[in-house]
Amino acid sequence: MRLLNNFYRLFFVVTVVSLLAATAVFADVTGSILGAVKDRSQGVVAGAKIAVTNAETNFRQEATSGADGSFRFLVLPVGVYKLSVTANGFRPFEESNIEVKVES
Repeated sequence: MRLLNNFYRLFFVVTVVSLLAATAVFADVTGSILGAVKDRSQGVVAGAKIAVTNAETNFRQEATSGADGSFRFLVLPVGVYKLSVTANGFRPFEESNIEVKVES
């Protein structure tokens, strides 16, 4: 019986350590892109469509700017991205070579 209890304790410890190690590995491989869409006069543009695309993997995410023009892309894999913005009444905008690094 004592051997069985020791086995369960060891199993529990190994499981907890494995889960913590997995969390630590995934925590360090993402970054974010945050911004706001504004016109030339610095007025906010709500409802703009924003897309980011990883230049190496073609991973893509899309968002819409909020009432204050803000947008957020969280938990992006590390890499180099292209950002595209489209909005009614405005010319499309693109920015390339945006480097996403690990958050610290």
